[in-house]
Amino acid sequence: MASIDEIVNAFIVGENAHEVDRVTSMFSDDATIVHASGTLHGKDEIRAWQQGLADGHFSIEVTGPLNLSGSTVNFDVVVGLDTFRQMGLASLDGTEEMAVEDGKITNFTFGFTPEAVAKLQGAATS
Repeated sequence: MASIDEIVNAFIVGENAHEVDRVTSMFSDDATIVHASGTLHGKDEIRAWQQGLADGHFSIEVTGPLNLSGSTVNFDVVVGLDTFRQMGLASLDGTEEMAVEDGKITNFTFGFTPEAVAKLQGAATS
């Protein structure tokens, strides 16, 4: 079974390569995703989310250490998406947390940093 470090790495590589099926397969059937646009449940919603990221030329880079606590890991990232680029924002900082059980991601949370939220708000109003 893959280590959490290996799962995070495979997730990042898969998202950057826009491998929707590969990334979707990394989640448990009843996984929950919480991110800026809302909460997703199950593989159909996760696949649609990943397809949207792929269509938007999503990119992600881990910018800090992986902080492991039991079966949960959190880490800092920089993300890019066509939607952000169209607003004049090349990338935005965020944090991710993922819980892994039996080699599958069961819970995943993404949040923008307060600075990124301010940049988004500023770009949306200009």
